[in-house]
Amino acid sequence: VLCWSPDSKHIAVNNRSDQVYLLDLRTPGSLRLGASKNMQHEVNQMVWTVDGESLWIATGGTPGKVHVFPAPSLNNEASQAAVAHQYTTISLAADPTGRYVATGGGDCMVTLWDPGHLVCVRSFGFATQAVTTLVFNRSGSLLAWGTGGSGFTGGERNLTIVGANTGMLYWQDATPAPVAQVRWHPNRNVLAYTLNVAQLPDERDQLRDRRMSSRDVAVVHMLKIPE
Repeated sequence: VLCWSPDSKHIAVNNRSDQVYLLDLRTPGSLRLGASKNMQHEVNQMVWTVDGESLWIATGGTPGKVHVFPAPSLNNEASQAAVAHQYTTISLAADPTGRYVATGGGDCMVTLWDPGHLVCVRSFGFATQAVTTLVFNRSGSLLAWGTGGSGFTGGERNLTIVGANTGMLYWQDATPAPVAQVRWHPNRNVLAYTLNVAQLPDERDQLRDRRMSSRDVAVVHMLKIPE
């Protein structure tokens, strides 16, 4: 996992041993190792709050938690943690306006948090599988997520869009394969999402190629939402 701070002066990155590091770019022409943190559980995703003052970390385990560290110090004494899901917190997204941070979990739930007080203000139960990726649109009014794990079994895969402020379901449609990533256009309500070719059902064999069978390949789709 790797993510830039909002001011581009730090990069948060973790390794397979679930150690989190901040790379410091504040000195022009220099890249230095900043604060670091050893996490006790699997690190699934990280995201900065819009003001750059906190780094949120989604961790595995039962229950699944979110850990919030002050940045760039990652000071333990000022850190906070909260149970976000019954099983494994997988995905994170920060609202560009700073109002919310969203979490997606292995319990098929999406939760919405007030980042200033670490309080859960809303939960969404529209998912049918683990929520693997989620993202806010430019105004923070819409939240999109994708579901689905590896293999062809385990239930329906969906692309879902909800109103972050209203809690209402805006759009949901089944996808033929797990959704790998969702991203909104920076200026318009256009959603791009990817499906993994290797996990498409047999009738999509014509989209596959033997040369790609061992590669991580995706099919990109676009969905325009009325303004």
